[in-house]
Amino acid sequence: MAINTKTPEGVEVLDPMFSRLASAASAVLALGGAALVVILALVSKLNLGGGAYVLGWLVLLGIVVGASVQLLRGQVWAQRFLLIFWMLVALAALLLVLGSLLWSLPAWWPAELAVGWVILPALLVSAGVVALLTRASPPNTRLRYGTFSLVSAGIVLALMIVVNFIAQDMPVRKDFESLGSYRISERTVAILKGVEQPVTVTVVYTSQDEKRKGEEFAPRVLEQLQEMKFRLRQLRRDATMEIVNVTTDSQKAALLRRIREKMAGQATGHVQLLRSIDNRAETLTRDLQAELKAWQELPADSYVRMWSLSADIQLVLKELARQVGALREKVQSETQGSALTDYAGLVKDVQTTVEETQAPLERIGELMATLSKIPPEVAKNAKGVQESLAKSDKAVQAMQQALGGDKAVPAAEAAKALKQFAQSAQAAQDQLLNTAEKLANVGGKDGREALGASEVWVYQRMDLTTLYAALSQAAGQLAEQADALVSRLTPEALVEQIQALRPHAAGLVQTVTGAGKAANAALEQLSKADPGSQKLLARAEGKKLFEKITAPLQAILDEIKKLPELKEDNVVRELGQENVVIIEVGNKVKVATFDEVYPVRLREQGMPAGGENEKRVFNGGSAIASKILSMTRKPFATVLMTYLGPDPMMMRMRGGGGITPAAFSTLRRRLEEANFEVGEWELSQDKPKGVWVCGACGHVESNAADAPEKCKQCGAEKRFEKRPQVLLVLPPNPPSPPMGMGAPPPPSFGPQQVEKIKAAIDAGTPAVFLAHYNWPSMMGPPAAYPLNAYLKSEWGLECRTDFRLIPGEPDERVPDAYKINLIAFTYMPISSFTDQAIGEPLQGQKTVWNNACPVTPTAPPPGVDVQPVLVVPEGRRNIWATQNLIGLIQRIRSQPGTLIRPEEKDQRTPLTLVAAASRDATKQPGPDSQPASQATSQPAVSPARIVVAGVGQSFLDGYLDEPMPVVGAKTQFDVTDPPLANADLIINSAYWLSGNVDYIASGPVQVKPVNVPADTRQWLWLLCVIGLPAAVVAIGVLVLVARRA
Repeated sequence: MAINTKTPEGVEVLDPMFSRLASAASAVLALGGAALVVILALVSKLNLGGGAYVLGWLVLLGIVVGASVQLLRGQVWAQRFLLIFWMLVALAALLLVLGSLLWSLPAWWPAELAVGWVILPALLVSAGVVALLTRASPPNTRLRYGTFSLVSAGIVLALMIVVNFIAQDMPVRKDFESLGSYRISERTVAILKGVEQPVTVTVVYTSQDEKRKGEEFAPRVLEQLQEMKFRLRQLRRDATMEIVNVTTDSQKAALLRRIREKMAGQATGHVQLLRSIDNRAETLTRDLQAELKAWQELPADSYVRMWSLSADIQLVLKELARQVGALREKVQSETQGSALTDYAGLVKDVQTTVEETQAPLERIGELMATLSKIPPEVAKNAKGVQESLAKSDKAVQAMQQALGGDKAVPAAEAAKALKQFAQSAQAAQDQLLNTAEKLANVGGKDGREALGASEVWVYQRMDLTTLYAALSQAAGQLAEQADALVSRLTPEALVEQIQALRPHAAGLVQTVTGAGKAANAALEQLSKADPGSQKLLARAEGKKLFEKITAPLQAILDEIKKLPELKEDNVVRELGQENVVIIEVGNKVKVATFDEVYPVRLREQGMPAGGENEKRVFNGGSAIASKILSMTRKPFATVLMTYLGPDPMMMRMRGGGGITPAAFSTLRRRLEEANFEVGEWELSQDKPKGVWVCGACGHVESNAADAPEKCKQCGAEKRFEKRPQVLLVLPPNPPSPPMGMGAPPPPSFGPQQVEKIKAAIDAGTPAVFLAHYNWPSMMGPPAAYPLNAYLKSEWGLECRTDFRLIPGEPDERVPDAYKINLIAFTYMPISSFTDQAIGEPLQGQKTVWNNACPVTPTAPPPGVDVQPVLVVPEGRRNIWATQNLIGLIQRIRSQPGTLIRPEEKDQRTPLTLVAAASRDATKQPGPDSQPASQATSQPAVSPARIVVAGVGQSFLDGYLDEPMPVVGAKTQFDVTDPPLANADLIINSAYWLSGNVDYIASGPVQVKPVNVPADTRQWLWLLCVIGLPAAVVAIGVLVLVARRA
């Protein structure tokens, strides 16, 4: 018997069996769901939004139970309602399953509830209820057709939402852009090809600063990362990149925990050492305090207290105990908190504290060891010293007696008395000096300085040795004075002088007598140490004075030396900044800061980077790819900045120091970002030896001539490979004029330096030579490039540093006459790179040059292939090279606005600014060599490559990293972003020279992206994800209504 409901339009019949089954299943599931909501709310396992939301859930499930009862009574509307409800439940379960597979479960989902035990059963059960409700409508009825239409619309809606979900993680992409502002660069593609481990990139753009709001800058970063992820999946199916967008505090905390664990896993030895510091520092502090107490308890008349050393030692021990305690607290705070730990920096702090603790204790021990030798030496030498002291006392008394004591001296005997006084004073001088020498050596050869610091070795604020030497000098002066008086004065005047000399002689006797008593007393005290001091001195003599403290300190230093190298970086500091991108590969972590991802594009002269007019350009692809490269590949080569250092005397007298590596810090940083190690070679020294890398564990051995036999870190034998080297020969300074008549010429770049560079290249080391125009000096014309003879004979290239490129603006009225643009004179835009591997990716990039000189190709020797890299093509007649730069400048100054014509001696286009050359392994005679029949055999050399660039000043700090002036609107001067692309020329050269051609590329062309407001992005998302499926549902409803009609 069928259950039915009559309507004015007719009778709609429900199948009784399936209606009862669907009704029962729906009611049971709704009641079970209500019970689950109550249980989860009571145990707080699920965030249901508070009591109001719990009540809302219970009301909804109660309605479902009521509709199930009505379905049992045959109500068709109940079948429609329940069908829609359980279809939505099935869709929600499906999306949760799909979301957990593609990404992860939502944050509100309790971790205790597994997907497999909750969501999947819910999906299957709700789908089963939908099937029962569908079967409840009899076949071939309008009710069945309407049910099918509703189910079909639901399936289409589900499919569209599922497709949108999958498209967010695995989109199908087609690049329709033509400017390359959003695609990743070729270099980034090459970097992604080398990724073999999973990469996790976390975007933490949460700043609320008006100038760097995270919500405004983050979308561009995420878009670029999605493009990199998509390209990585195309390049390597086995590599993965996970992109995480952190927006909440809880997500930040989880991120910091993960990074902390990774950093600790990368520094296990450092972690173990730091964990041991707590107990070690506590023990050291206790031992230092015990040692301090022992020194404080020494008797006041003890031997060691005759020096101020005792008080100094107490101060040192007290300060060292404080430093060790402070180190303990610092290690505890930085390793036991929730913040990240800079393990390399913290271990370095431990090493510094240990060394600073050990050094003063060692110095005290050495001094105490010296003091331990004094008592036996004094006891052995005291008798001789005491005899000399007595003789000194008698000698000065003889001086006093020669002057007659207190008696008056007759005028007739005055001369005789003075002569006798002079002789006695001379004898006293000798005796006093002899006593001073004996006093100096009474403590042995090592005790003289120590005795001078003793409190008992002082009389009248002078140490006894110095005092007796001064007394000897005073006696000598009295002798000289007396001799001079005898020959010049009358007898009466001599009597007066005798009276004047008597106080001096008496004072000398008094001082010598007092000093003798002090010396004898000091000898008595210094000849024997008390028992307590004897113990200390014996320990010091055996180098065990502070053994209980220094031995643990040395153990810590030994452990630090055995730790694997853990390069210090700025990860901990950078993670504290706002708006950062964190890249994780294995246990390695790098941070791309906001300034790296969005460098300043435009600022006014003198305005700091954070000024009101700050504008930024997106460089995220290059910045993030560089971090990935440094974590996935070992450095390709070591770039040695090669130069001849300035003479120290010349630097002091004339100031400055010429071009040194310090002037190329920006270029150095760019090379390091491109995964090159950068070192220096000062040509007055030998070339740095090789860097060897263990192929088993990556351990690095620096400055080793030959490969180590065995790795110190992993024990692997004969697995070391030498890291290639590339010379970057900086522009040599022009010769300095001589200092003056007879002065030696100042050091300058000469044959000795050229020979060193030549030997390195002959051994297979490639090189980049930087040159530039040399201004004329007061002594004559511009200096020639000192490496020209070598480059010309060996490579067929010559740097014409006496010619300077001149950019002109053509005048339409006068053919081949030009105006000089002052900006272009310093920032000369030339980007006509050839198809050679170095320059091809730079074609069309913004590169500007300063003080450029031409590199002239000559007839290359056999086996040498020369290729231009950067040229001024023949068609650009407005650029030429002149030797008469001073005359040209004078003409411009004297006649502003005058037109300039190139002179006959000037070089016209085509001009080469940068050239690359390759040489085969076998060296052949050059064009100027003897004929082959007469040529002597030359040693074979390794194959090599060089790059010669006449734009060397275009890579200096202050040019490469400073805003570039341009002419803006209404011919007003403005500034634009620095010519950073210049550095790509050197980077690409280093890639080409080191054999890493796949990494030769330039960054993407920067075009200002269209900024879609956040509200618009939200509406677009709602339209695509919600609006389109809703439209399909609406169409389904219209079809249903039409069929019913």
